[in-house]
Amino acid sequence: MARADAFNKKAELLAKHQTWIAKGMSVDDAFNAYKLQNKGRAIFGSDDVVDWAKFVKIEAGKENVGVKVLESLQKQYSDVVLARMIQSATTSSNPRVSKLATKVQTAQFTKWKNNLVGLKDVKKNLKAQVDAEAWSTVNRDLVKAYEIFRAS
Repeated sequence: MARADAFNKKAELLAKHQTWIAKGMSVDDAFNAYKLQNKGRAIFGSDDVVDWAKFVKIEAGKENVGVKVLESLQKQYSDVVLARMIQSATTSSNPRVSKLATKVQTAQFTKWKNNLVGLKDVKKNLKAQVDAEAWSTVNRDLVKAYEIFRAS
């Protein structure tokens, strides 16, 4: 029974997304339709972000999901805040969220690397953002992940 329910949910979601595309909805329109702007920094704590990414996949193509999600989220959050949110989400206990976060992080790191953003720049930007917060595990993990990405 649970398997049939999951199949029906996927079919309903696909039908909804196809209707939205037929109506000309953009990635940002779908973001708003899912009310993700109301989630604040906890956006990756919701399954809605994964459902929205499924819309992005249909609208923009599988290979562009990370880039398109990143571009849309950058309209809502600063680069540093978004980087920290993504880094936290990569270790989510929800595998759908962690998989999406990894795709978005790869897109962000690729953009940074292409724009010649170095590790010192990342650390400096993170430290500037921290102000009242202490240097966190998230920041350390983010810098380490970018260092590994740049080396690959």
